[in-house]
Amino acid sequence: MNDNYTIEVRFGGSELTPAKLRSADLAYVITAVEQMLAAIVARDNPGLDIEEKQVTIGLSQITRGSIGLQFVSQYETQVRRAYDKATSAIAANNFDELPYRSVDALKKVIRFTRDHGTETVFGRQTGRFTPVATVTPSTEVQTSVREISGQSTLFGFLISVGGDRPPAATLRLLTGETFRCNVNEKSGLAVARELGRRLYTDVAVRGVGRWNTQDGALTFFRIDELLGYEKVPISQAMDNLYEAVGHDFDALDDVDQFLEDVRDTGEAIR
Repeated sequence: MNDNYTIEVRFGGSELTPAKLRSADLAYVITAVEQMLAAIVARDNPGLDIEEKQVTIGLSQITRGSIGLQFVSQYETQVRRAYDKATSAIAANNFDELPYRSVDALKKVIRFTRDHGTETVFGRQTGRFTPVATVTPSTEVQTSVREISGQSTLFGFLISVGGDRPPAATLRLLTGETFRCNVNEKSGLAVARELGRRLYTDVAVRGVGRWNTQDGALTFFRIDELLGYEKVPISQAMDNLYEAVGHDFDALDDVDQFLEDVRDTGEAIR
């Protein structure tokens, strides 16, 4: 196998050209390819100590004729390995070893493929294009990776609220990831209305979520309740904390010794 190649993804034949494709649609599929590979790079290279959002996989060239996209990255070796892993999974129709975020991105590529009635061909460019995996409108992504569910609380910046059946809210989580949540429809959309009044602020929400057991990724969340959390300056937070428990520390003769004892025993002194 030639490891010195350029990543190239082609869409359809001569009927699908850049002139026939909206810029928004092109950006959508470019972002999906980047997400698919960046998630693998971040997971498989702990020594680099990088997060997915730090892995840039940029567009280097759009080929003439039908749409062909070539990609480059500052993590060239790691991205090629991720590309080989992703395309092998597509070719084998086995996605269990891919991170959830990569599978989610691949679903976006499939959606693009179906919407435009075309094929998406992943290949290597070495002066000659060599196909290695193909996504068609009939491609289905199934995994045997289990999920767990339960109640939890999310903190994030509320970007949007809207829609129906069900309504949805988009949060920018503390990790920097944006996540679209369903909103409980109970009581005449009361929760959605409350969220609407907190648009573009930091919020805390409680509800039911699902997580991928392979990599711990959040795959679903339904917001059932907006909590009374508001982001405040650290000085105000410390003042509020003192008001709540400060009187307990005022009764201590030696606070430093108390904290040392707590660390040593692992439990509070009564």
